This record gives sequence, structure tokens and C-alpha cells, in this order.
Amino acid sequence: MALADFPKDFLWGASTSAYQYEGAYNTDGKGLSVQDVATPPAGTADFKITSDGYHHYPEDISLYGEMGFKSYRFSIAWTRIYPNGAGEVNQAGLDYYQDVLDQLKAQHIEPVATLFHFDLPAALQKQGGWANRATIDAFVQYAKTVLNHFSPQITYYQTINEQNMLFAGMLAAALKGKMTLQEVAQANHNMFVAAAKVMIYAHEHHPEIKIGPAPNLVAVYPLTPRPEDALAANVYDSVRNLLFGDVTILGHYNHVAWHLFEQFHATPEIAADDMATIAAAHPDLLYFNYYNTETIRAAEPGSTLPFKKVINPFLDQTEFGWDLDPAGFRLTLRQLYDRYNLPMIITENGLGAHDTLTADGKVHDPYRIKYLNDHIYQMRLAIGEGIPVIGYHVWSAIDLVSTHEGFTKRYGFIYVDRGETNDSGTLKRYKKDSFDWYKDVIAHNGDDVTKQVED
Repeated sequence: MALADFPKDFLWGASTSAYQYEGAYNTDGKGLSVQDVATPPAGTADFKITSDGYHHYPEDISLYGEMGFKSYRFSIAWTRIYPNGAGEVNQAGLDYYQDVLDQLKAQHIEPVATLFHFDLPAALQKQGGWANRATIDAFVQYAKTVLNHFSPQITYYQTINEQNMLFAGMLAAALKGKMTLQEVAQANHNMFVAAAKVMIYAHEHHPEIKIGPAPNLVAVYPLTPRPEDALAANVYDSVRNLLFGDVTILGHYNHVAWHLFEQFHATPEIAADDMATIAAAHPDLLYFNYYNTETIRAAEPGSTLPFKKVINPFLDQTEFGWDLDPAGFRLTLRQLYDRYNLPMIITENGLGAHDTLTADGKVHDPYRIKYLNDHIYQMRLAIGEGIPVIGYHVWSAIDLVSTHEGFTKRYGFIYVDRGETNDSGTLKRYKKDSFDWYKDVIAHNGDDVTKQVED
């Protein structure tokens, strides 16, 4: 197959999120988010310091400029703008993000901003969180403030990062009896409504903005050709993927997912104008995150859910047990474009690993280079098939706190000297081997990524 060229204005870059990168959790008027008050897994770092990006961002953005980033996807912390989720605006928060934008502009880097990335204000969580419809109004107020304040400096906006992963987390909590399934479905529905209202507002008041959802979407395989496994994979795909793409892009609930809600007596309460609002949102782009495909078999009789996730026997795994599937990335791109027919920006794709800093200040990460090369190669093949991918962002630009593994699991091009728990270390930055590799990829607009790398 002949390899297509990447578009000349392709948005090469990488990503971070506020709660995993910024630290400074109570600095300059910032309020507490659910991440700030959460207890991290034993033996891992919390989110109070992280990579201390709040104080190091000029240095970090300079390194992104050195790498040649065309774009940088970051999230805005809701609690830096509205410390309590609503009420009075915190001007210091707006000033901070304005300086971030100024630094990016100086490096000729296009900002890609996420409005919500797993860091709901703790004050709103105490009032019921996303299951409370009042959170819809609070999110819309916050988003309007951001859009109005930073227009037209930011063109690319994501509404909610990985809503389907938030849903999965709430579902796990429900299965442990910490909330009801109906509350899970209601919180999920309220997020759909909130995001739709923000997209409608953006289109009406800031037509230059390109806004859309940012789910984590992947191809789903049945473990075997058995009809039971195929049916189970279809249900899983509907609940994990299609529910979120169909509502936010097509404007209606996926029928398989909705039927499952009905089976569990967990359908959300839908206000009279909710579905009309959702259908009117019309996202401009599909932003999505991809790490690996999923493989499913039918669950044992009597199981609560009809599907069970399994390791794919035909794929290798990362040291953290995630399947490695670059070809599945291209399959995912095909499926998403066939179903939704929108231009796409990949906002997360990367490899978490135990990186080692050598005595001479080096980090050799050929495993990350191979992972990224092989996924970029498959993306290049997809573009050659006519799929409109216009940007690609590696997770992550710099080492940050992994939600479940702290600093034991690193993703960045830049190593941050941090202890694995809450030892702040020196916070000094070191370039990994992948830093120079990605710099070269960007400089050549991906032209030198022509095949997968052999192990």
C-alpha cells in the first residue's frame, strides 16, 4: 500500500491534564477538586505536587517548542476558575491560563483545551456531583466564562474527557454498592446535556471554535467466533463506545445500551427538552483517546453483566498488562469514520512504563519509540485510506501522576525527578531518547515513519 503524506498543517503534539500535571492544588485561590480530596492507591503519589507544572510551565513549554510541537492539548482546572464550582470567578486562575497561552503563542504552538478532565469541584460532588442536574448549570456557566474570556485565542476545545471512563468508574462503584445504577445513568445523562449546551453556545457565540467530545474509543473483538462471544462483544461495544459516540454525535441513545439500562431499571430521568438539546449540538470534530483494543467473551451464567474482558492471546502486553495493538488503532479509525463521518484529532495515545534515569542523566526508552512509531505508521495508513485525521497528541508531553500508579508508571517525553510516592525529588527535567525521536518525526512531518519497528 502506498503511504500518504500527512497534511502539511497536521497538528503534531502531546497532552497533559491539569490535576495530573499542575500540582499547586491550593495555590492562588484554587478550590479543591475530587482529585485533591481523594485517597490515592497505596504507595503512589497524590495530586498535590504532581510535576509542579504550575510553577514549571514556562520551562516545559520551551521544551515543547524545542521538540517542534504544532499543538499542545491541556486541560483547564474548573476549580482554578470557580473554586467552589460556581459563584465568584477566581481572576488568578484566568491569569494563569492566559500566561500559559502566551507562552504557547511564543513557541508557535496551537492550544487544544479540555474543559473537564476528571476533576469535578469537590463542593459540587458534596451536592450530588453529576447526578445532580444543578451541576449542568454550573458546568455551562464555567465553560461560558472560559470560552468568552479566551476567544479567539483557543480554537480547539474538548468538552468532557473520557466520559465513558468516568461512567465505567461509577459503574464499578455501583457494583460495590456505593451508588445506584440509576444514579450512574443519571450522572452520565447529565454530562451529555451539559456538553451539548456548551457546544450549542460555542457555535452561537464563537463560530471560530471547533468543539467536540473526547471519549476513549476502541475496537472490540470477540474472543472466539462463538455467537455468545460475538453477542457479548456487541453489548460491551455498545456500552463502552457507541453509547458515548451516538449520543454526543448522532444525538440519540444507542439502543443496545438503552435496553441494558432498562433491564437493570436504571434509565435516567430525561427532561422534556434534553434530547432536542443533545441532537442540536452538532460537534465539529471527534476528539478521542486510544491506547489498546478490548477483547470480550461471554460471561458465566448468573453474572451481573453479560460480558467479560479478557487478554487477547494474539497480542503482546505492556508491563502493566495492556494489550499492544497498533493495527487495532487503524481499525478503530475506520470504524469511527464509517459511523460518525467527522474529522478526528487523537488527543491521547502513549505507553506507560517504568523508566530509569541513568547516572549521566539519560532515559533510554526504545519501547516507547516502538509503540509510538507503530501507531503513527497505522495512522498514516488510515490517512491514505481517506480518513480525515488532522492531529495526533501523545500521552503525555511530560511525566505526570498516573491516576492509579502514581510516578511508577511514566508516559512522557520528558522525565521529571519525582519520588514514586510523595517525595517531591528535585523536579528537574531530563529529555528521554523519545524526545529527540519525536522531534525528528515532527520535523519531517511523519515522512520517515514508513513501517513498523521489529522487536
